[in-house]
Amino acid sequence: MHRNRAQRQDDRDTRIPVPTPARRTETAAGGQVLTMQRTVGNQAFTHTIQRTAQDDLVAYASTWMETSNVKYKSRSGDLQRVDQAVTTWLTGGSGVPGNLDLNEAQLNGIKGAVTRWRTGKGPSRRDAFIDELVQRVDAVLAAIGQVRAQRARNDALGAKYSQIDPAMAGHARRQAQNITFDPTGNRFHEALTDDRDDQGQLSPAALTVLRQVAAENLGKALEFIGGVDPGGLSRDELDKLMNSPTNVNASTGQTTFPELRAYLDSLPATGDPAPESRGTRDTQQQVHDVGGTQLTTYTDPTDPQAGRRVQAVITAITKVQAQGFDVPPLRAYLPKYGRNLAVQAGMIRPGQQKMHRAEFFPPNNLVGSSELADNPLTNKLGDQYQYLSTKLAEQSGDDSMTTTMIHELGHYLHYHQNAGKFLDLTSTTWTGAVGGSAHQDVSVYAAQNPREFVAEVFLGQVYGEQYDAQVLEAYHALGGPRPGQVPTTS
Repeated sequence: MHRNRAQRQDDRDTRIPVPTPARRTETAAGGQVLTMQRTVGNQAFTHTIQRTAQDDLVAYASTWMETSNVKYKSRSGDLQRVDQAVTTWLTGGSGVPGNLDLNEAQLNGIKGAVTRWRTGKGPSRRDAFIDELVQRVDAVLAAIGQVRAQRARNDALGAKYSQIDPAMAGHARRQAQNITFDPTGNRFHEALTDDRDDQGQLSPAALTVLRQVAAENLGKALEFIGGVDPGGLSRDELDKLMNSPTNVNASTGQTTFPELRAYLDSLPATGDPAPESRGTRDTQQQVHDVGGTQLTTYTDPTDPQAGRRVQAVITAITKVQAQGFDVPPLRAYLPKYGRNLAVQAGMIRPGQQKMHRAEFFPPNNLVGSSELADNPLTNKLGDQYQYLSTKLAEQSGDDSMTTTMIHELGHYLHYHQNAGKFLDLTSTTWTGAVGGSAHQDVSVYAAQNPREFVAEVFLGQVYGEQYDAQVLEAYHALGGPRPGQVPTTS
C-alpha cells in the first residue's frame, strides 16, 4: 500500500489485514498461536466513501451525456464545462474512493460548473437532469463528511491504543496502523483504548477487562477434547508406526506422538485391532505442597503419563524456588490428549484443531499439552535451537517438559510481580536495539515479542545463563521477575 506510502493507503479501497497478538504459547514456528496477544481480534475495515452513494453517482455520470441530451439543442460552453467536470471525477476520484481530498475537490468542481451554468439562465429543459446530478453529488459529499468524522474518531482511539507504560516505551510499542477500533464490540480495544492513569499505566478498568478475557480464553482452551483414531491397526502395528524414523524427535530420540504412547499404554491387555479413544472432561484433581507453594493439578485418571507430567511441573516450581523466587498458588491442567491423531494410509495425521503445547492464562493457570512429553520443539536457525527450553534441556539433561514449564512460570511470575506491565505488553512489538539482537543474545523465540523475551530470559537465569547489561536492562524495564520480590497480585 504505497504511493507515497501514507497517501496510497488512503487512495485504495482495500481490506485491512488482521494483526496477530502473547502469553507464552510454545508452538512450532509458523503455527497459529491462540494467545492474549494474538486474540486482539482487530476487525478488517475500510474507511472509504459509502459505496451505495458512490455507485449511484457512477451509474448516473456514466450515462450523463446521453441522459442530459436534448434533441435539437446544442451544448453550451458552460454545459461542456459540467460535462468535463463529470468526466474528470468519473476517471479520477471515483476509482479511488479512499482518497477523500481528491473526491471532494472533483465533486465540488462539478457543483462549481453547475453553478456557472445556472448563472444568468432562465428555465431549461435540462434542469431536471442537472438537479439529479447535484443531488447525487451532494450524497457522496455527505458520505465523505461521515468518513472524515469516522477517521478522526479512529485516529483518536489509535492514539490511545498505541500508548504504553512509559517505563517500557524504550523497548516495546503497540502499533495502531491499519486497525479500525471497536471498543464496544472488542474487549481488547475496550481495554487498550481506555484512558490511562496519571503515570501512563493501564487503568484499573482496563486491567479488569484483560483479566476477564484471559479467563474466557482459559475456558475456550479447556473445551477442547482430543483423541486417537487407530485406523484399524493392531497394538503392535501402532507401536511400530509410532517409533518409525520419521516419527522420532531429533533431540530426544523418542516419538513425536507421545499421546499415542499414552494411548497404547492405557489399552487393555487384549484387543486387536485397537479401539478409538477420546479424552474426557472428568478430571482427577490433586493438591500438592511444593516447598510452600500450593499446586493444584487436573489430569485424566486414565492417562499413564499423568504422574510424570505432574512431576515436571513440581520440578519446575522447585528449581524456580531454589533461585529465590516466591511462587504463588498455581493450577496446572494436563489433559491426556492435546490434539486429535488419526492413522491414515500408514501415517499418523494430527488434526487441525489442537491445544497449544504450553500456555499461561492469568491469573494462575498453566495448561500443558500431552504433546510435550519427550517431544521438545527442534526448530533451528542455523545451528541454534529457536526455543531456549530445548537447548537447556539438552545441556542440563532435564526433562524438556520441565524447561518449558519454567518458561511458563516466567510468564506467571511476570504477571504476579508486575501485572500492569505484563498485561500492557498485549499485542506489542519491539522498539530499540534489544529486539534486533534478542535472537542472538537470548533465543530466536525471545525475539518474537517483548513478553516472550521476558520469559526466555527468566528461564535462562534459572539455569545460570549470563546476559549482558543491555539484555538485563530491557528485562527489568519490561517488568521481568526478580528473586525475593513479593508478588503484588493474590
